Amino acid sequence: MRLQELVNPDIFDDPINSMPMWGTKPVPMGDFMFDARTFTGGLGDSDAVGLQIRAYDPKKPKQTIGSVDFIVHTDKKGNSWLESDDTEVKDEYSGKGVANLMYAYVKSLGNDIKPS
Repeated sequence: MRLQELVNPDIFDDPINSMPMWGTKPVPMGDFMFDARTFTGGLGDSDAVGLQIRAYDPKKPKQTIGSVDFIVHTDKKGNSWLESDDTEVKDEYSGKGVANLMYAYVKSLGNDIKPS
């Protein structure tokens, strides 16, 4: 049985401003906080559409400690999924599960991820 991949279309709709980029309020997960924002245009592809997850330390909420950019891909059958285009975590937070939690957060928003 083949599972259809899913990108939650609601992440690309800002019901208030209809803008291509918006951010969620930071959400706590584990020892960190995360937010999400959509974007258009990526490295080498000005038509790319994606979702960026940013991580914060609650003790330093104004400083990003990590981020991951996901690009939306769609196959000929109409299945869509996210692939990581760029994942970064500050050295002092490396090995503390920040990247895993960023991936968990994007999945919690109703999205499927395929390895890039």
